Amino acid sequence: VDIAAKRLYFASDMAGGQGGYDLYYVTYDENLKFSDPVNLGPSINTPGHERDPYVDGSQFYFSSNGHLGLGGQDLFVANLRNGSFQGVRNLGMPINSPQDDLKIFKGEDASTYVASNRNQGLDNVYLLQELFKKLQAVVTGCDGEPVQGELHVVISDTQSKVNQSVE
Repeated sequence: VDIAAKRLYFASDMAGGQGGYDLYYVTYDENLKFSDPVNLGPSINTPGHERDPYVDGSQFYFSSNGHLGLGGQDLFVANLRNGSFQGVRNLGMPINSPQDDLKIFKGEDASTYVASNRNQGLDNVYLLQELFKKLQAVVTGCDGEPVQGELHVVISDTQSKVNQSVE
């Protein structure tokens, strides 16, 4: 049974939290009987505001102004493993901005949508597209050992007939 499928995540400023709005979950059964709320604890919640929880597979996304960020509410992700949260990290730019970045959604076609007030102070939904990818490779010789010293590599895109030299 998928633990995440039987949980409903939400934000609340109810008494007993870490401060501000905290993230909680309740479990439920087939008859929609709900458990008491469970605070996600200090690895997720801070004295600031945490909100907008979103689960995508084993990734738990949320916004916070209590974790170290770029300004305002930023978007964060943690690994969700067996019901616990590990490795909270800021999603960085361009997903976050100095303004409030509130909600993230990953589409089925690898598209990423973000709700933010980054332009004109109004909340809007933005479609983020990846324009460049960073490639990191280890070149090994026939003996399986990494090649040492200078190396000249040419990456070719056969569709557009573009070659990119890398030193």
